Amino acid sequence: MIVMTDGSTTKTVHRSIVRHIEYRLVCIGMSVIAYLLERAVLRSIKRGTTGP
Repeated sequence: MIVMTDGSTTKTVHRSIVRHIEYRLVCIGMSVIAYLLERAVLRSIKRGTTGP
């Protein structure tokens, strides 16, 4: 399916759906990494090994 935008350029709907899914996957991946880093930091603070 082709969608006309601004009367001169064309954009495929399939590509925008793929980009949307890719964006969501990147967001989920970054959220998981942030969560794991936060757990590691809190665990090290509880142990008292926060660094030099």
